[in-house]
Amino acid sequence: MNPNARALSPKRFVSVSSLCRPMVAVICLALPFAAAAQQWDVEPTLEIIGTYTDNVFIAEKGLEESDVIVQVNPGITIRKDTGRLSTATSYRLQSVSFESDSSFNAVYHQLDSASTLNIADDRLFVDLTARIDQSVVDPTRTIPASNVVATSNIGDVFTADINPYYIQRFGSSSVYTRLDYAYGIGQYDGFGLQTFSNVDDFSQQTGRFYLGNDEQDAGLEWSLSYDFREVDYDLVPNFRNERAAVGITLPLSRNFRIVALGGQESDLIQSTQDGGLGEDFWEAGFRINGGQQNVLELRAGQRFFGDSFFGNIQFAGRRFLMSIVYRENPTTSALDGLGAPVS
Repeated sequence: MNPNARALSPKRFVSVSSLCRPMVAVICLALPFAAAAQQWDVEPTLEIIGTYTDNVFIAEKGLEESDVIVQVNPGITIRKDTGRLSTATSYRLQSVSFESDSSFNAVYHQLDSASTLNIADDRLFVDLTARIDQSVVDPTRTIPASNVVATSNIGDVFTADINPYYIQRFGSSSVYTRLDYAYGIGQYDGFGLQTFSNVDDFSQQTGRFYLGNDEQDAGLEWSLSYDFREVDYDLVPNFRNERAAVGITLPLSRNFRIVALGGQESDLIQSTQDGGLGEDFWEAGFRINGGQQNVLELRAGQRFFGDSFFGNIQFAGRRFLMSIVYRENPTTSALDGLGAPVS
């Protein structure tokens, strides 16, 4: 959840003007080629929900107050999947009304949009994503489990990004290269700068070069890669991180492999703004493949912050798929996503 220490006003309505531009933008993401579209899957929805609570303010024991809360939530989902375009957009307007005190009535917008455009013969692609949701403003105050409580501790979060990328395979071999660039934005409506962790609006750029081969049933796997990530905040200091790596996976048997990774990366202890490739790193370990979906991989090594560990466990049964991943990477509030939504 996104931390922030400035409370919203008790009477909280989401203004149409504050969300109009992002709403138009994200709807355009899902419908970039509506004029040429022939078959769209459109599914409207309507929820009408009544809730009785004996503690509408999430108060301490002895201070509880009851209330009846009514939600009227219209929504729409739009999908299309063709050889060139795959898109899915879901939007819901959540209207929450409190019987005892209408000053807490609120309207929330929730949107999740993702599109992939195949521009050139499975080589050049563009991914477009956008999201509007709510998150906790101040984690030091009472944290609501949903939007359906009388609280001023919820703020709106809007994110969107565009990611063009190019994939080139070399003949009939398993070797390929991939080039990525992504640009994204994040806006926190009602959070402000003086927050629990200095949450701030941001824009970010990421890029990646990768050259290597596909995962092999037998034989050597190798890769060369370079990554950068730069986050520009409106008011607080910016962030830049770079990493160049060489990876090798050596099979000792059909199912058991030695994994090694090394290179250089930014030393974020010295500076979180300068980037560069000033610090060596390495990791080594093993991977056990028990079929396509059963994997155990463990690695340990050294990075700019000290000892580093990585773990990946995947197990597939007849009726379930389990995946547990542990990794240690530098992050920021922008890179770490937007926290768990409270809706």
